[in-house]
Amino acid sequence: MKVTFYPNFEDISDPHGVEKLLKDLKSRYPRLWALVKEAIKDISRKEVTNLDDYVKTKWVSRLSHVSEPLYEFRIPPRAKGGVVRLYFAYMKDKGSIKIFSGEIKIGNGTADAAKIQSAIQRYREEFEK
Repeated sequence: MKVTFYPNFEDISDPHGVEKLLKDLKSRYPRLWALVKEAIKDISRKEVTNLDDYVKTKWVSRLSHVSEPLYEFRIPPRAKGGVVRLYFAYMKDKGSIKIFSGEIKIGNGTADAAKIQSAIQRYREEFEK
């Protein structure tokens, strides 16, 4: 599956809309950075054609409280050391995902509404032109 980052970058190390999150991960949370990098590499394999396996293992879920077709990728799904949440759109017909925003969650807590709103706005800019 093809993975791109907002606005239009394919490489996890290139600058893009989630650059600050990835820089923070790399410098402050190297274990989470390694997990995110590995998860992106895994989902980018040509053999991956849909999100079914990721949904079953609770790594991916649909954001049900928004009208846009946005999903949340939790890396890892649960961990005391923190979870990275990436908000993305899944283009089933193209076999690709586009990551719009994300956040690091340490401890218990709900998703950051501002990060989700940012993903919604970026989705609208990208697909509702």
